[in-house]
Amino acid sequence: MIRYQTANSKTRTQAIQLSIDTFKSNMGDQFTLLFSQKNQKHMFLGLDDQKVVSMVNYYPSRISIDGVSFLAASIGSVCTNKAYRGQNIASTLLHRAEKQMLKESVDFTIISGSGGIYERFGALDVGYMHEYHLAIDKLQSSQSLKLRDYQVQDFDSVYSIYQKEKRRYIRSKNEFKQLLISQRVPDEDCDYPMVVLTEQDKIIGYYIMNRYPKADDIWIKELSGNRNKLYHGFHLLLKYYKKTELRFIIGPEDRLNGLIKVKPFKKITQEASIRIIHPTSFVTKLNMYLDKKHETCRVFYNGNYQIFKDEKTYIMDDKTFTLWVFGHPKKSVNNPNEPQKVVGIPLPLPWSHNLNYQ
Repeated sequence: MIRYQTANSKTRTQAIQLSIDTFKSNMGDQFTLLFSQKNQKHMFLGLDDQKVVSMVNYYPSRISIDGVSFLAASIGSVCTNKAYRGQNIASTLLHRAEKQMLKESVDFTIISGSGGIYERFGALDVGYMHEYHLAIDKLQSSQSLKLRDYQVQDFDSVYSIYQKEKRRYIRSKNEFKQLLISQRVPDEDCDYPMVVLTEQDKIIGYYIMNRYPKADDIWIKELSGNRNKLYHGFHLLLKYYKKTELRFIIGPEDRLNGLIKVKPFKKITQEASIRIIHPTSFVTKLNMYLDKKHETCRVFYNGNYQIFKDEKTYIMDDKTFTLWVFGHPKKSVNNPNEPQKVVGIPLPLPWSHNLNYQ
């Protein structure tokens, strides 16, 4: 019989090994926040006798969107031993995790996966992001900007720059330090170098990459800083790593969109599944956010979501509201059953595959 519990010092080690056996050899090195001793109460395990055979984990993080803080739970490393699959063990663990999230007033969860178990849980692959592919011959160099490898003594400057981002995961200094170490541990076929952008020897931004040695392109995992300077640093970045094409993903509200002359971009989701966990808490914060946007639209929750806009009332179920509030690139923009042109909607989440990816 399967026994369900949260992790302790003994089972946590087993759980990390299950993740390594299921995914890759450096899971324990990369996801040190998710698998930390402090996060044991958010590691939900299924045991057969004394053996960990399945798990669902989440790491709670606050996300600041234009000054309003939402509590998100990042779910990752969901796995089940092959011999125990098909018994709904992970589904049971997911619902047990949900109960804990409700106790903690988690607004929504972001899951590093889609379909299957997550779709049955009610999580949807939503979000609205822009993916760019920029060739080096379409970019101009800058004489005043320079790049160099990130050094430990750069941390305070880099952290200060990150803190100014309008849409970001709220990271303490210790969390940021840990993420810079763990989330940059190389994979077998990819590493995650980091460089700082300087002007007159002052750090004005940074880039963290996904680099595949044999590829002609390089991906930006995370960037931060003055958008005009970051854009003019793209050519330097490709020369620095001897690549011919730069790829990155940003939100449609990011100022970089207005600076990039090369079009078109590709519209994509967050490439993660999202589900609202605590509707009343989420709606309260959403209305605070809409206030900051000077938007007259108001949202209420009473079993269904009620949206008041321009003297009209729109009623939405969970799925419809999730699609509306977080957006989706393939969703109709002229749906008569939802309000049009609500300032700040879709909600501009930061890219979920940055350093906080779990």
